[in-house]
Amino acid sequence: MNRFLTFLKFTPILLFVFHFGSLQAQPGIIGDGFSTGWNNPSNITPLTASFGRSYIAIRNPTAVGNQYFRMVSGVTELSPSATCTDNQDREINNTSVAIHTIGASNCNKSKWFISTIRTTDNYVFKTTSSAADSFSVFRIAGNIQSVAAVNQSPVNVSVGQNVVVTATLSGAFAPGQQAYLRYSRDNFATSTIVAMTDATTTATATIPASVNTLGSVQYYVFTSGVGIATSDANKADHYTINRNTNDDNFYSYTIGGGTTYTWNVAGNGSWITATNWTPSRATPSPSDILVFNNGNSNTISDVPSQTIGGLQVLNNT
Repeated sequence: MNRFLTFLKFTPILLFVFHFGSLQAQPGIIGDGFSTGWNNPSNITPLTASFGRSYIAIRNPTAVGNQYFRMVSGVTELSPSATCTDNQDREINNTSVAIHTIGASNCNKSKWFISTIRTTDNYVFKTTSSAADSFSVFRIAGNIQSVAAVNQSPVNVSVGQNVVVTATLSGAFAPGQQAYLRYSRDNFATSTIVAMTDATTTATATIPASVNTLGSVQYYVFTSGVGIATSDANKADHYTINRNTNDDNFYSYTIGGGTTYTWNVAGNGSWITATNWTPSRATPSPSDILVFNNGNSNTISDVPSQTIGGLQVLNNT
């Protein structure tokens, strides 16, 4: 009986310790430039969870001119100074997008600063993770817009076709914001980012014909600052302000899936003779799958220049 009572008494304490051991620090901003002051922790403005492991905060500067701040992780201040010394303030350029890394952790000396020109501009702070050891800042000179809808043309895609993706925006972009298309053939294990062309309340980009071979393509549209590094698609979440992913199902289409035609002549024959194929290939299509599998040596004549969905040569043919 006594052992049973002891177990009941101590079990809640074990659960309590386990819960707090799993907590992570939250990133934030401190300083009178984009928060409310330098008192830690009362003046820390937190960043909230964004896409992937990234975090985001959208802030207006408190005044015009050089506005100073530090990033924080939890209550730990992060300095641009690698040696944690004063007078090593670092300016962030408004006209370029870059990922900035901290110099020293747990340091309240030296600051980042941005030379601001309007208090109505929106500054988007993004961190790579809760550690806030790398971050970017985008200046949007007006309201931030989102992607209201996404469409593609053509809807049914054949092998070798360009696909034009059109994003409908919630409003015209203010200077500093841009739409980007991200697409993949392997569920985003690898991917490509393309800057879209804006036209007031729409933006367009093309998934090129060379991508559209047999199989499936997934894509979505996101917005970020102008001039992000599109060559590194793995950093898409870090750069993203907002996005339209079709409720996280992604937009997609399947290419090909055309009719399969098998060569039915034991030896030589003409490619363009419809009855030399099973079924009869009277109307060629760019999505046709052509199969040679009779195990013989065949010489095919009258081979035209045409697009097909796939070619399979099997059984030592």
